[in-house]
Amino acid sequence: MMFYLARGRRVNSGHWRDVLLFSVGALLLLTSSSRPGITMFWLSGGTNYAWSAAVWLGFLCLYRGLWAGTSRIKDRPFSWLWIGVAAFAAGMTNENQIPASLGMLFLYWLYARWKSLVLPRWFFVGWGFHALGGACLLLAPGNGVRLHSRRRVAPPSFIPGRSVSAPFRN
Repeated sequence: MMFYLARGRRVNSGHWRDVLLFSVGALLLLTSSSRPGITMFWLSGGTNYAWSAAVWLGFLCLYRGLWAGTSRIKDRPFSWLWIGVAAFAAGMTNENQIPASLGMLFLYWLYARWKSLVLPRWFFVGWGFHALGGACLLLAPGNGVRLHSRRRVAPPSFIPGRSVSAPFRN
């Protein structure tokens, strides 16, 4: 999906440049993760990050097709329904990705206004439900508890003979 977002088409396995670009992208994804063993190869971490990234990137592929002019999505109520569901699911994926995708959709909207392009209604349905899904994720009670919890970490002590954790004992 990342290749499609970058190039606007699927990987052609018979073309060496496509294979090279796909391989470089996969290696960058692997090496740019701060802890790839946890986020990609550990079952719980992989489920949390990899599958949610697949949902999010799949959602963005809808808009990449629109930008490239290859979108075959009809602007009908049924399309609004399934795009709304997909957008809400993509909004519920990861709190770090939602502001970026909402910003990208906003920039595309500005670009379309500047070029006087007519955007289909499903664009706005997806944008709105994506924002709604992100708001539900960010405002969920468990997320609030996690964000407002504080771990007591002792600062390093440079006083000889004094324990590092002494000021933080109960």
